[in-house]
Amino acid sequence: MPKPGSAKEPSAYRFGVFQFHAATLALAKSGISIRLQPQPARLLNLLLANAGNLITRDSIRGSLWKDGTNVDFETGVNRCIRQLRTALSDDAVTPRYIKTVPRIGYSFIAPVAGGAAAPVAKTESGNGAPPQSIAVLPFVNLSGDPQDEYFGDGLAEEITNVLAQMVGLKVLARTSAFAFKGKNDDIRGIAAALDVDNLLEGSVRRNGGQIRVTVQLIEAATGTHLSSKRYDGKMTDIFALQDEIAADVARQFRVGPGTSRRFTYNVAACEAYLEGRFHWNKYAPGAFTKALACFDRAIAMDAACAPAWAGIAQCSLGLVTEAGFSALDYLPKAAEAARRSLELDDSSGEAHACLGQVAAMLYHDWASAARHFDRALARDPSPYVRITYSGWHLCPLGRARDAVMETGRLVADDPLNLLGRWTYGASLFFARDFERAAEVWSRLLDIDPSFPKVLQALSVARGFQGRFEESIALAQKLLGAGAGLRCGRRVGSGEERVTRVGRIAGRQQRRCDTDGNTLWFAG
Repeated sequence: MPKPGSAKEPSAYRFGVFQFHAATLALAKSGISIRLQPQPARLLNLLLANAGNLITRDSIRGSLWKDGTNVDFETGVNRCIRQLRTALSDDAVTPRYIKTVPRIGYSFIAPVAGGAAAPVAKTESGNGAPPQSIAVLPFVNLSGDPQDEYFGDGLAEEITNVLAQMVGLKVLARTSAFAFKGKNDDIRGIAAALDVDNLLEGSVRRNGGQIRVTVQLIEAATGTHLSSKRYDGKMTDIFALQDEIAADVARQFRVGPGTSRRFTYNVAACEAYLEGRFHWNKYAPGAFTKALACFDRAIAMDAACAPAWAGIAQCSLGLVTEAGFSALDYLPKAAEAARRSLELDDSSGEAHACLGQVAAMLYHDWASAARHFDRALARDPSPYVRITYSGWHLCPLGRARDAVMETGRLVADDPLNLLGRWTYGASLFFARDFERAAEVWSRLLDIDPSFPKVLQALSVARGFQGRFEESIALAQKLLGAGAGLRCGRRVGSGEERVTRVGRIAGRQQRRCDTDGNTLWFAG
């Protein structure tokens, strides 16, 4: 293999409908310029100069990070690859251009030709301006009452939803942006990890019926504050306040404004709903119980609060899948709440996804499940909708490869969504790619060593790989975390539960051999 960067580079590379100018690091598709940040462009240049050969991660580090810049290399190179795949409309699972060799490096696999550079037209945005991206970080609670923390989170999430409606602005999903909550990471490091150009951060202070929100819009590359503004108002004006903040951001990027969801005009019901979302987003059995109480309180104050009904449906499902509550008791409750939500607001993708999941779990009515998931994806392809669609429709029907594609794209769009990454690993597992599933779950443990779902899943995967000592060790760690392993019901304690891991893995293996389309283990 030639030494990276040692070959004489042509003035331009051509592959498929793309052209890459080596001297200026400019990428174009059919003559239309595509914006790339400098480091991904340099990585593309390195891959093209060595097309067909494997470029190791160590070689990439030596070529692109050789100046000793204080950068998290693993995060940096993964971010660069994601941006390149987005620019080239490539896919990590079935690549046309960039192939990943796990833990080792990358290879440019498409035919590449070199020659003179052709003229490049203006950028795809149509007005010469590069597309902009933004992440909304959780707002800091300055109210002095820890119980008010949910309100800052909820306000940031609602502003994210408004910004996401704006054409020409890429808005990172809430899950990844909130992964930095409570951390004092450098703004540039956060933006690099999230692969966005701008960050919106702020704080919230409440005093009785008054509210003060301070917001800063920051350009990530330079750390420059593009704008900083204080908003004062009454709690009764909270929706107008959200719209005002989002409109100010829209003006900075010269894009059309969005509008917030007026799901209730009852301020107390709004607060109860936001508190419910705060608990639900923790995605744990105890949190579902708290969230359910909040959503019940919201509809008691305003029975027309559609998102609260959808929240009841999601919590009811979560208590079945994550806490082992009775499916016969809670799945009908989930379906009833989801239908009530849709009667009030048919645009709720999450309510349709809940009905799809109930149809699959309780009735095995795959035609009805397909209709609801199709509607959910058409209305609101949120991470929750895509995770549910993959785990409760594609995998049970034997379409695990489709699930791998769907969850792979989800991980690319929302890189720090831990449940999304877990579902990606599960899709690989159901596709019988046990090695890659175990690799995905192992990396998740690096992010969160106590994530119970990962400990359980990786324990089962190691059993399928014949690595039984590791499987039992992971199960013991799971029990030490107090999570408990289920297979249809809660099992006993101590040695009985550890021993059962091996029996579960063996039983699952036999199930997979006779019915590869319906391999299941408890979540």
